[in-house]
Formats: sequence, structure tokens, C-alpha cells
Amino acid sequence: MKNIKTKNRAFTLIELLVVIAIIAILAAILFPVFAKARDRAKATSCLSNLKQMGVAAKMYENDYDDKLVPYAQHDTSTRFTKLLEPYTKNLEIFTCPSDLLKRDKLNTAMYPPYPTTYGVNWYITSASGKYGNTVNPGRPTSYVKDPSGTVWSCDCAVMDPATAGRPANEWKEDRRLAVTADIYYFYLPWDTTGWSGGGLAFVRPFPRHAKRLNAMFFDTHAASIDWSQIPTQAGDNGKPGNIFDNFPG
Repeated sequence: MKNIKTKNRAFTLIELLVVIAIIAILAAILFPVFAKARDRAKATSCLSNLKQMGVAAKMYENDYDDKLVPYAQHDTSTRFTKLLEPYTKNLEIFTCPSDLLKRDKLNTAMYPPYPTTYGVNWYITSASGKYGNTVNPGRPTSYVKDPSGTVWSCDCAVMDPATAGRPANEWKEDRRLAVTADIYYFYLPWDTTGWSGGGLAFVRPFPRHAKRLNAMFFDTHAASIDWSQIPTQAGDNGKPGNIFDNFPG
């Protein structure tokens, strides 16, 4: 019987180019899908963080005779994150997986060790100069007119001034400040009150997750909110659907 010799056939250049083209097409299709899946996972984790913060806030209220968790107690070095930590036993919940904050670059001697980009509702948890204290740990829960419809805490960011005057879906973070800005509280767009002599005047609720904002309400439920629900005009106060408004009137 004759031995039949087989000849190894190499790929031609055209065949290799076709294979590379197919791989490139598949990568172009799949990479955005994977990126979106990753971003959705981060948004879900963020929402879970806020829900856990809400549970901790409710425990604080129960321990302090139905007082709201203040933005800060005694002074700004004892912020709401530090007040909630005994109930959460977990500092990781104060970290949104999608934020840009570089926690290893912060002055932890000044604010140990509770940095966050989840801001609280400044207008309710504490107005300027009205911090909670050991005698009065916070405002009464009755101060909130609509607990299930009023935001207690949410994703926040320092705005790029170039985009601050645009609709909320066009806002961009100031990436230079974002790496070291531990935020803690937010203002609404018409309020130009600033930090550090106005250097951080544009601290706002920020739709970080595919143009959506994760938020926790005063009844402790957490929800993903469309960017269009962020009020942008001072005249929006008191209007139906303003989820940040709670000004007594």
C-alpha cells in the first residue's frame, strides 16, 4: 500500500486578513455590550449602597427620638458618614463604584476615614451654621413633608463650569477636582453657594449612571431617577414632582 503524503496547507494572506476582520467586527460588537453590562452592575451596586445607608439612617432615627441624621454633628469633621458607620459596620457602602474620587489622595487626618460622593440634602439635613449637636442631634423627622417623595442622599459631583448652565443630561464632572472632592452634601442648580471661596460652587446631584441618578429618599427606599427630574430653576420650589424641595412654607 502506497503511503499518501499530505501537504500542510498554510493560510493565505487574504484568509488571515478575513479572520482578523471577523475578530475585529466581533470585538466592536461585544466590547460595548460588556461595557454596558459592567456599568449596569456598578449602578446596581451603587443603588444597594444607598439602600443600606437608608436602613442605617432609620436606625439612627430610632436611637435619637425620631431625629434626622444631620449633615454634620458638632462640626464638619463629624459628618453623616461617621454617624452612620456604627450602624453600617461597612465603609465601602459610602463608595459609588463609578465615582472618580481617589480616596488614597485625601487628607485623612482631617476627615478620617469616611470620604464619599454621596451628597445629602443640605437644605433639610442642615442649613449653614445649623449643625446638629449632642443636645439636638438633628431636626425632627416631621420636618420632612413627604418622606417617600423627597431625596435624602444621592449621587453627586463637582460640575465642570463649562457645562453647568446646560440641561442636566449634558453636565460633565470637573475631572480635576473630582479626584479629591469628598462631597457630603449638594446644592441645587440655582444655588451658587460655594466651598473654598466659591471654588466648588457647582456641587450638584449628578446623573452618573447612563444619565440616571441613584437616590435614597427619607422613607429609606432607593430608586434610579431620570436626569429630567433634577430641578434647574429656582421657581421649581414647591412644584409637584420636585423631589428635592422641602422648604417649609
